[in-house]
Amino acid sequence: MEKAVQNGELTVAPKTDKVARKFKDVYEEWLKSYKLTVRESAWSKTRDCFNLHILPDLGDMYIDKITPQDVQTAVNRWFKQSPVAFKRSFVHINRILTYAELRDYIPHNPARRIILPRVQDKIGSTNDFWDRRQLEVFFNCINPDRELYKYVLFRILAYAGLRIGEAMAFELGRH
Repeated sequence: MEKAVQNGELTVAPKTDKVARKFKDVYEEWLKSYKLTVRESAWSKTRDCFNLHILPDLGDMYIDKITPQDVQTAVNRWFKQSPVAFKRSFVHINRILTYAELRDYIPHNPARRIILPRVQDKIGSTNDFWDRRQLEVFFNCINPDRELYKYVLFRILAYAGLRIGEAMAFELGRH
């Protein structure tokens, strides 16, 4: 084998002092610094987010073995669980991986290569307006003799196309 090294057929990797670190170990190291930069409530919410969502998925993985695909898989799973709150978990992962990159625990941040899912707008699925028949049914439920204010207010809203806040801006008795 020494002969192969001398002939240039094999190369010997230089010895490194790098220690294999798990994601949760880097997270705990980062959390100590993070605690000094935020209020107690923000620190507590962040810690809870890690304990509930991030550490179960990535905590036992070695930080230098985490790939963009690992992060993408976790992000996609969180998106399916909560399309609104998944970004918070992604932001926290990105912070840990950026911290690891700055500390030279990893050569690059795999979270930079993630495609974040987004909620698709539902076109035509919302029915925000009543038709004439629905309005008639509604107005038949309001007695104009007993509830004149409601009757007038909703007729103005319906036939003028106003929103409630716009109608409430009007003052009675002023000309």
